Amino acid sequence: MTRSKKDIPQAVLNKARELLSSYDCEVQMIGVYEQKEVYIINFHEDVTIGLPEVYLWDGKNCKTICAPDSFHILKSLEGTIY
Repeated sequence: MTRSKKDIPQAVLNKARELLSSYDCEVQMIGVYEQKEVYIINFHEDVTIGLPEVYLWDGKNCKTICAPDSFHILKSLEGTIY
């Protein structure tokens, strides 16, 4: 269930706007967690910006999840990432 760039929800892109405008990166859907689509920022080169965050999309709203909770979500998707 991979989404093309044009299919990424606008609310997710809005949450990621600052990173998208500052780095060579893109938003990527990596799976589903508790019936919500999970998105991350995929950086095209190595950057040091801090701990990972994920974006959860429930079809209407986007919520940003920061570490340490983001680690739990990423670990739960291990082996199932799209």
